[in-house]
Amino acid sequence: MDMGAHCLLHKTCSRCGKTKYYLQFPTKGLKRSKNGARKNICRTCTRRKSKGKLLPAPDTAVMGELTAVQQALPAEPAPAVQAAEPVPLSLQPPAEEPEPFRLAPPAAAAGSRSAEARGADRRQAGPQSGGPRRTVPPLKAPVRKKPGAGRLLRQDRDGLIRMKGRSKNGKRWVQDIDWALAVLLVEERAAIVLTPYMIRRLYSNDDFRLMILERDRFTCRYCGEYGDTIDHIVPRAKGGHTTPVNCVCSCYACNQSKADKDADEFIRGAQERQKV
Repeated sequence: MDMGAHCLLHKTCSRCGKTKYYLQFPTKGLKRSKNGARKNICRTCTRRKSKGKLLPAPDTAVMGELTAVQQALPAEPAPAVQAAEPVPLSLQPPAEEPEPFRLAPPAAAAGSRSAEARGADRRQAGPQSGGPRRTVPPLKAPVRKKPGAGRLLRQDRDGLIRMKGRSKNGKRWVQDIDWALAVLLVEERAAIVLTPYMIRRLYSNDDFRLMILERDRFTCRYCGEYGDTIDHIVPRAKGGHTTPVNCVCSCYACNQSKADKDADEFIRGAQERQKV
């Protein structure tokens, strides 16, 4: 029973003659064709045709005649193989005698003797015959540099670094600063690196003041008296920053008299006044 003649979901391939499901046939893809119209050749036959694997069926009558003709022809005899004539012993080349096995001297001893002999010859010959001697510098241990903040921090497109911290009330804040300032704060131990693009301030204003006073034991760095204020070694007016390296404990009198002077300049002036 031909299923393709009665079922709309099956078709018969015009090339291989097999009845297959309609989805096995490619669509025509023409504008005038109806929706869902498909070709009469299945996808398998289409692939074989494109690859050149679809060959015409052989004619059985012609193949039968060729087989009968091949059987009627006489079989060709196989060519005889001529045996090689033996070579007389008088014409054969004499066999080589194997060399006796000898133990080689140890490589280390031979190398050491040869090196000593070469050294003695060079000393006897002198520098004129052997040429100038090359001096090999001694090996030095490689010096490993510690990675600085400049190698850890990277600028963004605007050349800025993001810094975050907390105020004395515990409220968080974030601001953008220059890359050079971020490197300075990290190197002077006022901030730490979180990511290549962000740092964190370690102290709030009150915590920083208390840390400096406790570090210096409430002693003025300039006169040695009791101190309860913070002074910048490099004044802020000259580019100094509020960092643990640039800040010291100071009394109120020294802080006011120093003003915007450098620490060295202020100490020299105080020593000159004492001499006078």
